[in-house]
Amino acid sequence: QYLDTYFRKVNSLLKPDGKALIQAIVIDDDQYHKALKQVDFIKRYIFPGGFMPCYSVIIDSASRNRLMLEDVHDMGLSYAQTLRDWRKRFYENIEQVKQQGYETSFQRMWEFYFCYCEGAFDERAISVGQILFRKQASISGSSENRDAGR
Repeated sequence: QYLDTYFRKVNSLLKPDGKALIQAIVIDDDQYHKALKQVDFIKRYIFPGGFMPCYSVIIDSASRNRLMLEDVHDMGLSYAQTLRDWRKRFYENIEQVKQQGYETSFQRMWEFYFCYCEGAFDERAISVGQILFRKQASISGSSENRDAGR
């Protein structure tokens, strides 16, 4: 719903030929429309109101707003390891969590979150990527370019 507004703003903030690097957690293109209509554990408890795009939706929206795709660096499999590390550190510091007054249900929710996402990344149901865009030059060219030929 807001991607076009977002990329329009990104475009407006970039210098001519400027670049923008966007990092996003994405869902498989084939599952995108189904996921839009569902409220799962993540959308309900971790990121209420959250939105998980797919690569094609991001790239299409950026393109409509005059941002050309330069590169995509997918890091999904390494992100599964990141989640394993976060879960390990969470439990290494569980006494601090308890001292802050968080109950067992909070601890279980976060353990489930880490495991749920780790599995999704391992199975490639979701991924994380860095997407590099470059602002397209204006169609008519800048006044500097037109004046340089005179």
